Amino acid sequence: MASDALQHCKGKLKIKFIINIHEQCLKIVSATPNNKQIFIDCLDKGFRKFIKNKVVSTNTNSLKLARLLAEYTDFLLRQRNKIVEDTDFQENINKIMIIYNYLEDKDIFEKIYNKLLAKRLVNQWHTSNDNEELVIKKLQVVHHSEHILKMQQVLQDFYLSNNITNEYQLYCKKQNFSSIRFSVMVFNSHSFSLCNSSSLTLPNKLERILNSFTEFYNCYHTGRKLICLYEYSKGEIQTLFTKEKYYLQVSTYQMTIILLFNNMSLWKVKDIEDQTEINTKLLLQILCGLLKSKLFICTELDQNKVEEDLKETDINTNYTIKLNDSFTSKKCRKKLNKPVEPNDTEALVKAIDRDLKVGVVGDFDGQVQDAFAHINQILVEQYYADYII
Repeated sequence: MASDALQHCKGKLKIKFIINIHEQCLKIVSATPNNKQIFIDCLDKGFRKFIKNKVVSTNTNSLKLARLLAEYTDFLLRQRNKIVEDTDFQENINKIMIIYNYLEDKDIFEKIYNKLLAKRLVNQWHTSNDNEELVIKKLQVVHHSEHILKMQQVLQDFYLSNNITNEYQLYCKKQNFSSIRFSVMVFNSHSFSLCNSSSLTLPNKLERILNSFTEFYNCYHTGRKLICLYEYSKGEIQTLFTKEKYYLQVSTYQMTIILLFNNMSLWKVKDIEDQTEINTKLLLQILCGLLKSKLFICTELDQNKVEEDLKETDINTNYTIKLNDSFTSKKCRKKLNKPVEPNDTEALVKAIDRDLKVGVVGDFDGQVQDAFAHINQILVEQYYADYII
């Protein structure tokens, strides 16, 4: 996790560095007499050459720059504090559009960005619908493509999902169906870019709600098939076995496992797997997290190891899991739903990388170092040529 955070930080710095290069060059152009078009054309030509020969001299570097730019845009769209004001945000996006305009492989950026957009919406990481629309509109001005049309469709589906949830609640009232608090997002699979879920057998209560919603949805949309993406679903459950009452924010996989303990107090790992049909690798990952949170106890495991460095491989399918009756938390609402969804962005990048059939990644930092001097030289040479004549 620390390594990922460090790489993400380096990525933001690289994008900011490239933007800064363009800004410094633009200042030079602005200072020329009458701000002649010849200098603007020269900047465009020089910066395009810099991006092509210095930053993305190989296909791998082209992929890397597109990914860094997409992730930096994603970072800006997730900011929840007031530090990034609307004017600052628009200014930052305009700077990003400058770099995007120079990308030759814009489709790579758009594929990665579309994946990040879907994750923001599903996980409710975005902070402003207006900002999401703004970015898509600016992308469309520069490059009208199928990927951008898919982004627009994803955003439109997101808006419509709120209406679908409200209509379903009214449907439940008319049918006298007592439903738990329930919300849903429905996306068109043609435009939505997240992976399908692993198998899962839901508890009866959740299965009943899902079947009810499917019946409701099919009344209005015949011929469509709903596929649940459990990796991106979540919920909240209340503990009844503890002295204090806690609200646990959990993934659908976690909820399914925890609710099994309403029926029996002890479960073997292999029996949990049989009941839920969660694949072994994913199940052990989830159980590892629940054991570390101290919601579950496994007598076959050394408690000191659980607290220090428990791994999925330490859990045997013959081990017995039980609820921790002494479970406590400093917070009445505890978040347990650590992300278990696959790294779709990483998988997409690897797939693009294979398609490009590239070699070893070059030294990005080293290639950037002499960039400003290179472009500066082009501008100065053109400046003198203009006035010598």
